[in-house]
Amino acid sequence: MPESLLNHVALVVEKIETEVAALDVAVALHGAIEHFPREGTRELYVGDDSLSGRLLLIQPVSAGPYQRALQLRGAGLHHLAIDVPDLDRFLHAIPDDGWQLHPHSFETLSRMRVAWLKRSGHPLIEVQEASCPPPTGGFIERVEFPFADYRLLEQLNCPSLYRGKGVRLLTANDTPLSLPSLNG
Repeated sequence: MPESLLNHVALVVEKIETEVAALDVAVALHGAIEHFPREGTRELYVGDDSLSGRLLLIQPVSAGPYQRALQLRGAGLHHLAIDVPDLDRFLHAIPDDGWQLHPHSFETLSRMRVAWLKRSGHPLIEVQEASCPPPTGGFIERVEFPFADYRLLEQLNCPSLYRGKGVRLLTANDTPLSLPSLNG
């Protein structure tokens, strides 16, 4: 299976502005907050949009899947997004006892070449086909997550993802991000 590349890490947050203040990053590292009424969110990407490893902050503002996630699990990691060169090949290489295709994928596969993978006790994985993925060296260089089953981590084949004792996002020089949504 070809190597995948970390595209972004998405956090569901109570308030985007609180997270940005905790990041203490230059305004140049993030754009404007965007509103998505259909999704019921306000969203902000942090990191150079020409590089991999961006941080996506998602603030639910009305009913929808992100509002439900915030109510059920609180603020924190929502999903990891990876880029793969051939989505069909990637999905066919996953064993039957590995990740499961999220029902939302039936809509996104044909329309956007994006699949969503799920597994109980693990974050959602957004897998997107990218013939020309962005170069590495982005805002987030490494993600640690307590993958219950190491095989699930291996199936993603992403060098930026590691098994850890908790959720940690690390920037250059292995500097951990300290955010309200991760420290809750």
